Amino acid sequence: MAGEPKDKLASESGTARVVAERGNFARERLLEREEFVRQLLSNFPNGSVNVFDGNLRYLLAEGRGLEEEGLTSEMLVGKTLEELFPKESADFVRPYYQRAFAGENVEFELPLGGHVYSICAAPLHKENGEVRTIIAVAQNVTERKRAQEERERLLAREWKARAEAEERKRISRELHDRVAHSMGVVHQSLELYETLKQSDPETSRAKMALAKETAIEAMSLTRNLSSRLRSSADVQEGLSAALSRLLEAAVPPSLKCDISVEGDEALVPPHVREQLFLILREGVRNAVSHSEADRMDLEVRVSSEEVVCCVQDDGRGFAEEDVYAGGGMRSMKERAELVGGTFQVSSGLGVGTTIRASIPLKRGPGNET
Repeated sequence: MAGEPKDKLASESGTARVVAERGNFARERLLEREEFVRQLLSNFPNGSVNVFDGNLRYLLAEGRGLEEEGLTSEMLVGKTLEELFPKESADFVRPYYQRAFAGENVEFELPLGGHVYSICAAPLHKENGEVRTIIAVAQNVTERKRAQEERERLLAREWKARAEAEERKRISRELHDRVAHSMGVVHQSLELYETLKQSDPETSRAKMALAKETAIEAMSLTRNLSSRLRSSADVQEGLSAALSRLLEAAVPPSLKCDISVEGDEALVPPHVREQLFLILREGVRNAVSHSEADRMDLEVRVSSEEVVCCVQDDGRGFAEEDVYAGGGMRSMKERAELVGGTFQVSSGLGVGTTIRASIPLKRGPGNET
């Protein structure tokens, strides 16, 4: 009986030792994990992993991408976005991070220091139902964006070449079918005038009048075709001026037209502006050729997010299943999609037609689209 307390004491001592050893082991494993995670984050390739508190203060910043911007974790942790970056960059990022604090997963692109970063932000830690911290993973996508832009430029160049080839074919057909025919009528009327001016003066005068009228029509058609041969680079002078010239050349006086261009055209990149003009030109051409309309309205609206163009007429319209029956509508749709946009057609028999193209504009602090 007297030895029992000693045995019990030894047992308890052994248990305490085991517990202590296990605790030490657990702490060592935890430290190892923390070190592993830190090493993992510090070697995060081509970007960075960042954690922010509610004041958008850095709690963690790791990744190889920091070096690309001349930054270190020590420079960032403990400081807010406003303390570290230009105001326009901080103002640009803040709404996205605020959405993450509201519980959303958000993605956006941030131009910074000559690079473009794709940033994914999400809630990280909640307390009493409120998001206390968020994580933002930034990936440098500069090279990918450059490759994408180069691909888009090549596609735009290819589409431009194809469009110009198709335009030449159309002009060639119109020269043959309309101008050549008109000049043939002029020639025939003049010959008949010479033949009939003595024997049938009245008929000869009618032939001369027909020759004059047809010659005027041929001249007008030739001017129209000539304007279409002009380089689409003319649109760089401004959409309002280019559209005014288009309507002057392509629209008959009987068709009432109105043009509205709103917003800053400088926000629209040149290659987008060119495709936009070609979409509008095709829309105008379709309305003039097929709609039998009394009125046509052209509208262009430019915002920081997108550019939208519209051609609306009050003509005869067409059935929904016939929307893409002709090549013109397909061409406009392809042009809009070429620059990342969408194309819509609204029409019905007897209710006119509206074509609408919407093209997103790239946006960022200090970044011209």
